[in-house]
Amino acid sequence: MQELVKIGAFNESMLSMSYSEMVDGFAAGQGAMIFQANWVHPTFEDAEAVTNGKVKAIAFPVFEDGVGTATEFSGGGTDGYYINASTEHPKEVAEYLAYLSEKIGREGYLDNAGLACWDISGLDTSSVSTLAKESAQLMETGTSYITWWDNILPADSSENYKNLVAELLALKITPEQFAERMGKLNPSELY
Repeated sequence: MQELVKIGAFNESMLSMSYSEMVDGFAAGQGAMIFQANWVHPTFEDAEAVTNGKVKAIAFPVFEDGVGTATEFSGGGTDGYYINASTEHPKEVAEYLAYLSEKIGREGYLDNAGLACWDISGLDTSSVSTLAKESAQLMETGTSYITWWDNILPADSSENYKNLVAELLALKITPEQFAERMGKLNPSELY
């Protein structure tokens, strides 16, 4: 990431831009690439967007001296609910949430609102955008997934993680310092 910063792959105001400025700027043709999730597809495929019909979903390139493969993903489709252990009808709640999640996942995918977390075999996907289909095809090649760090870490570690990413991109810390400090964050409470 620091090599990309050093060669000028990011604009000078990258650390002060809002999310909307970043997404809207890319849709207006002010960027060559964007590292983002599939929820930005509608903005990029809007009839008024310069990017309409010109954006491809691809796996992040693998560095020759790096580890990992192009089939290991950060993100992916996720649905999650929590059920209170003391609820009077846990089985019924679980069944309802499974039904709801499946409906939202399938219908949302067909409406270009995100990746389906459920089997979409046999569904008419003619309404699904090209970018959504490309993203779904990429995810089908996945051999492993990890959800976004800021979603699974406890709140304090999540903020520290985001600050470490900013420091890394601002060239204030080395990649080694980044890795060392990441190793000191409190682990996820979900595991």
